[in-house]
Amino acid sequence: MLARIVHEHEVKKREQARTKAHLQRTAVAAVQEVSDVLLDKVNSGVAQVFANQRLIEGEAKTLHSQTSRLVKQTGQWVTAVEKFNSALKELGDVEAWARAIESDLRHVAASLEYVNDATTSS
Repeated sequence: MLARIVHEHEVKKREQARTKAHLQRTAVAAVQEVSDVLLDKVNSGVAQVFANQRLIEGEAKTLHSQTSRLVKQTGQWVTAVEKFNSALKELGDVEAWARAIESDLRHVAASLEYVNDATTSS
């Protein structure tokens, strides 16, 4: 009877050990699967972040080159406006000079008329 109890105990113990080993393998596999799923999820997020970063860096590079072109073009516009302004000032100077000459010529013409009238009347 004792031998039978010991034998049943050993059989039960071996069965429990097999069950325990099976459960451990199942648990390890499940943990591995969960770990893989979580890692894939995290990696996909990280991959998306890197992809977004590459896009942002590309856009920043494009923006930088467009800004450089705009600065250059703005400088050209400023130079053109300064030249135009200078030309307008020169035109203003010519206009003032022409008015002065016109005024002087009117005085000369008036003087000549006065002299002509004076010589004709005498």
